[in-house]
Amino acid sequence: MFYKKLEFCFCRQLAGEDLSELSINELQALENRLENSLVRVRKKKEEILLDEIKELNQKRNHLHEENIELRNKVFAMKQSNGELLNTAVAVGLDTFRLREEQHMSLQLQLNGIQQHAREGNTDLRLLLR
Repeated sequence: MFYKKLEFCFCRQLAGEDLSELSINELQALENRLENSLVRVRKKKEEILLDEIKELNQKRNHLHEENIELRNKVFAMKQSNGELLNTAVAVGLDTFRLREEQHMSLQLQLNGIQQHAREGNTDLRLLLR
């Protein structure tokens, strides 16, 4: 019980209370303890902050590397899309030409059928490719 009361008293003194009963030497000793405690607290705080800074720098570096990789992927996709677009345009033109040729061929066949019909030929054949 005595130690609990002494501990309670000491805690109050650390908080700056109940100092009127202390001598100048006791006050000086209390001040030294507080300064030493403050140094340890500041040192621990600095360690924690330095660890956080180190971790954040590592995250920043990792994100920077990811950013570079993503930019390279975007660039490659743009190139690929450009090539695909050029290919699609070329295929589209070829398809258009092919359809145009089929249309002309079909028109020629129909014209031939019409000519046969005008000549009275009843034997009609339709050839489709």
